[in-house]
Amino acid sequence: MVEFALLATALLVIVMGGLQLALILNAALAVSQYSYTAARYAAVHGTGSSASGYGSTIESNVSPSPTICTSGFSGCSSGTGLGVPTVTSSDSSGNIVSGAQVTVTVTYNLSSGGKLIIPKSLLGFTLPTTITNSSSVMAE
Repeated sequence: MVEFALLATALLVIVMGGLQLALILNAALAVSQYSYTAARYAAVHGTGSSASGYGSTIESNVSPSPTICTSGFSGCSSGTGLGVPTVTSSDSSGNIVSGAQVTVTVTYNLSSGGKLIIPKSLLGFTLPTTITNSSSVMAE
């Protein structure tokens, strides 16, 4: 019984750690895909718009993955961890113009998004609590 208790505890820690890592990596992939899709949308549809205010347009027109949001962005905005996309342009005017690099940065909070199933700090390891990804696309 003692051997089983020791082995079961170690196995449980390994399994829970693996599940937590899978959830974090899945969310990271979803955030990466969303930032690219948002950057592509801004590059194609945002020509002539101010980059600094274009995040709200992306927010209402580009739905993130069901991995990070189950009911479109409107369901994500309240307490599910997904932040408003930040849009920047390489053009000196700050507008999205043809030929300028458009960069979209997306941040996702794993804690408020419900992706952390084990404590943030366990056995000397600290899990990340936010995932940030930036994607750049040349505006058309």
